[in-house]
Amino acid sequence: MVVARVAAAFFLVMSLDLAAQRPAQGHLKIQVTDPTTARVPGASIEIDPPTAPSKSAIKTDTKGEAQVDLPAGSYTISITCSGFETFRNKFVIRASEDELLIAKLQIGQISGPTVELPVDIPLEQLLISDAIPSHPLQNLTLSTKVSKRHRL
Repeated sequence: MVVARVAAAFFLVMSLDLAAQRPAQGHLKIQVTDPTTARVPGASIEIDPPTAPSKSAIKTDTKGEAQVDLPAGSYTISITCSGFETFRNKFVIRASEDELLIAKLQIGQISGPTVELPVDIPLEQLLISDAIPSHPLQNLTLSTKVSKRHRL
């Protein structure tokens, strides 16, 4: 009986010691929206400092949400998505608490292909044929087959 009590006390002390060594964690839920409050899937999320999980692994799901467990402390979050400005904010995680961060992304600059126009030609004199060479069109073969429609 004494041995059982000593063993129980030993396991209790060991489990308390292990709990003390593990840093206290909190849970962060992130919702990413656009200016109309529509959810933004596929947004990339970075959390600093580096004690946070792998930066490249955090992306919002199809509902524009992401979740992560973090050690208690202060962090900076950066959220990026094509067509939106980068969202940055500071937040605090408290041990054993759930935090909700709603990130409202603002519309940013949309970049895409550009067309350079010659400066010596007035805009009203430009023709589509100036922008698209004719030789690919000359080699185009047109089909004269007529397909029959079938009624079901």
